[in-house]
Amino acid sequence: MKLKTFLLLAASFIIGFASCTPPATQEIDKIEINTETINATSQGGEFTVRLNTNLDWTIEGYTDEMKTWLAISPTSGGASIVPQNITFNVSKNIGAERSASVIFFGNMLTSKTLKVVQAGDDQGASDGLTALTIEEFVKRPVNKTDWYKLVGKITQIQKTDYGNFIIEDATGSILIYGMTSEKKDYNDKSFSKLGLKVGDIVALGTLRSEYNGEAQGGGNEIPAYYISHVEGENQEPTELKSDPVGAWMELPATTNKDLYFIHRKMTINSKEYRNYSYFYDKDARLAHWVAYPLNETLIGKGSRSDNWTLEPKIPAKYQQIIYSGYKGGYQRGHQIPSADRYAGGSNPTTFYFPNSTPQKGELNEKAWATLEQKVRDWSKQMDTLYVVTGADLRGTTETAEDNEGNKIPVPVGYYKALLGYKKDASIGSSTDGYIGLGFYFEHKFYEDASIMTTQAMTLDALEEKMGMDFFVNLPGKVGEDKAKQVESTKDAWWK
Repeated sequence: MKLKTFLLLAASFIIGFASCTPPATQEIDKIEINTETINATSQGGEFTVRLNTNLDWTIEGYTDEMKTWLAISPTSGGASIVPQNITFNVSKNIGAERSASVIFFGNMLTSKTLKVVQAGDDQGASDGLTALTIEEFVKRPVNKTDWYKLVGKITQIQKTDYGNFIIEDATGSILIYGMTSEKKDYNDKSFSKLGLKVGDIVALGTLRSEYNGEAQGGGNEIPAYYISHVEGENQEPTELKSDPVGAWMELPATTNKDLYFIHRKMTINSKEYRNYSYFYDKDARLAHWVAYPLNETLIGKGSRSDNWTLEPKIPAKYQQIIYSGYKGGYQRGHQIPSADRYAGGSNPTTFYFPNSTPQKGELNEKAWATLEQKVRDWSKQMDTLYVVTGADLRGTTETAEDNEGNKIPVPVGYYKALLGYKKDASIGSSTDGYIGLGFYFEHKFYEDASIMTTQAMTLDALEEKMGMDFFVNLPGKVGEDKAKQVESTKDAWWK
C-alpha cells in the first residue's frame, strides 16, 4: 500500500472515531414497593404502601371476594419521579385468618406482588366451636351435638322475628333457619333486637341441620345464635340499571330499550342456579313478564313466606309499595308463583313487589291457580320446563292504588309461554326433545275446563297475539326449522 493511501485511511478512521458519541443510557423499567407484606390484626386498619415506578401501572388479582374486606386506592396510575402512596384499608375480621395477594403490574417483565395477611377472630373458640366455610359446613353430617362457627355476608332476610336469613362467603351460601341473640334451646324471637341488615357480615354459632335434604344452619328445634357482626355498606341501589342478559332458553326478546332486565340467582346446596328474570317498567312499577326454568330441584320443598317486600335491586322510588296490598279490591297476584320456588331459601324472592300485579281474585284463585299447578305437574315430567308468565298492559284503563297512593295499571290479561325439554326426546322426538305451548286469559273468571280447550294455543299464535318473540335462543339450539315446528305445533303431550 502506498504511504499516501495509508495516511488517508488512518486520518478517516481517526476522524470517524472522534465524531462518534456513546449512546444514551436507557432507563431500566422498575416497580418497587417498600414492603412485600401487610400484617393486619383482626381489628383491621389503614396501611400505606410506597410505590416507586417509571411505568404506567395497575393492580391485578383484585377479586370481588377480596373487595368485601380489602379496599385499595388508587388501583392504577402512571410513572412518577416521586414515590406514590397506595392506601390499603382492611376491614374488621370476625372469622378465620385470611390473606390476599395483589400484583402491581407494569408489564410482562416488571411487577411486584404484595401479600395482605389478616389475623382471625377467635370468638367462639371458648365455646368449642370449629370455624368452617359454608362449603365445608354443607359437607358435615346432620347432628345435634357439634356446634360450628360460620361467617358470611347477609344477602337476604326472610323473617325478622325468627331470624331466617341467607348468608354467603367465598365458597357458597346457605339458609340460617332461625337465630337468637344468645345461645338458646328455643327461638325467643330476639333476632330483631340485633339490628342486622342485608350487607352486614355476621358470625354465628350453629348446628348442622337439614330440611327436605337441603343443608341449613339453625333449625326448628335449636336455633343458631349470634356471636358478632360488622356493619356492611348501605345496600340500597341509587340507580336503576339492567343486568347482563344471558343466553338462557327461557328468555323472550329483550329489545325494548324502555324496560330494564333484572336477573335473580339462587343457591341450592352451594351450587348456583337461575332463579328468575324479568322485564321491568319503572313507570308502571310492574314487570311486563317474568321468565324462569322449572323442575323438581328448583321447586324444592318448604313453606310459603307471605312477606311482601321491596326488591333489593331496584330503588324504592321506582317500586310499587304493597305491604298491605292494593286498594280497589285487587289481590297481589304473583307472576312467578310462590309454590314454584321453595329450594335454596328462594321463596321470599317471589314476594318482591315487582313480581306482583293487581289481579282479580276470580281469576287468581280459580283458573289461573289451576293452570299454575298444571305447569308444576308438567315440569316434574321433564328435565326442564321453561316458563314465561306475563301481564298484558296494552290499552289498560283501570288502575289500583298502592300503599303510597301511586296509580298501578291493572292488566287487561295474562299469558304463559311454555317450552318443555326432555333430554331423552321421549317427548318432542322430532324436535330434539323440545315442545311448546301458550295460554292467554282475559282478566276475568274462567271455568277450569276452559284451560286446555279454549285458552291453550301454539306459541306462534301467542306471539302473534302479544306481538312478542318468545324463546329467542331456541333456534340456536335446534336450528330454525325445528324451532318453527316447536312454535307452530300444539303437541298431543300437553293434556
